[in-house]
Amino acid sequence: PAGQATILFPSSSLVTRLQPLDLNVTFAADADNDVINISYYIDGKLNQTSLFNVTLNASDGAYILNVSLFDNVTGSTPSANVTVNFTVDTKVPAFTARSPANNSLSLPDVTFSFTANDANPYAAVLYFNRTGVWTRNQTLNFTGASTSFNVTTINDTFIVWAITINDTAGNVNTTENFTLRIDNVKPRINASLNNVTPLRINMRVNMTANVSDETELSFCQFIDNQSLANGAKQFINKTVTGTSDQCSQNYTIALSAGNVINFTVIVNDTVNNINQSVNRSDGGAYVIGQIITVVAAPDTTPPVVNTTFNTTIPVVNDVINFTGNITDETGLLSANWTYNMSGVLTKINYTLSGTSAQVSNTTTLTC
Repeated sequence: PAGQATILFPSSSLVTRLQPLDLNVTFAADADNDVINISYYIDGKLNQTSLFNVTLNASDGAYILNVSLFDNVTGSTPSANVTVNFTVDTKVPAFTARSPANNSLSLPDVTFSFTANDANPYAAVLYFNRTGVWTRNQTLNFTGASTSFNVTTINDTFIVWAITINDTAGNVNTTENFTLRIDNVKPRINASLNNVTPLRINMRVNMTANVSDETELSFCQFIDNQSLANGAKQFINKTVTGTSDQCSQNYTIALSAGNVINFTVIVNDTVNNINQSVNRSDGGAYVIGQIITVVAAPDTTPPVVNTTFNTTIPVVNDVINFTGNITDETGLLSANWTYNMSGVLTKINYTLSGTSAQVSNTTTLTC
């Protein structure tokens, strides 16, 4: 009988886009110089018999190739089968999404990503064109799911970019060229309170910011540390548009005297460049922050004093006790007794604190 064949091509587990596909085998010459027929089976069914290597026309899919030899001698049996598995894949990988969008604005640190469908995904290459010459930036393997390249820092203001992907069968697809504009310029901001006089509880103030950006403004964010409990910061967003705009926020001073309030406003552009107001003593350009200390309101209410004597009809040598009960809504500081006896003026001073106190003096009448 004929000896066993060796399959040269396709190799085992080959994934290929070739069509028609060569089926190549080799075998030792027959010892009796008999003519050898080669039988090719695809998925267990005879595809063709030939004295030579053949080609196969097949649609996309996975196949099993079996090959056996026969020496055409009556009563002889074919050789044992030899087998390989292979896959035909002629479909080009298909892009379904990629980012950033064409002609979009971005910060200098950019993540390029894409999604592509393919039965046998392999590699993706990111290309940049900065000066008219395409250069390879990164290469990675992709799986068919959403795939991101490593973050790339771009120092140019404008680039053209594209992605090429190929599968294990050698099918290749390249995206159309996309442009990307880089914006790393912070918006400009000039912010201030409308009232810089000493501020007291319940007073109304306004924080206004004039903002501008060379591309497109997005929003202002006002921040204060006096509106919420426990000194927590309050954040209020206001939309701004175009390249020049104004944002404003009213506040009611909610803290008592001695507390410090920090009013801040932040401006963002559409690619998230951020600038914020700061407290500056040098009057620098663009930004003016506001840090205030709440002061006490003017006290125009005098203390209340109620006085009593221990006797209503005093006589000589009586001991007189004069008592005063004093209150004040803000805080007491001092008290003074003054009396005139026998032409002698006497003054007695007391140091007080709190909002209520009692003072008294005992004197013997000598005239």
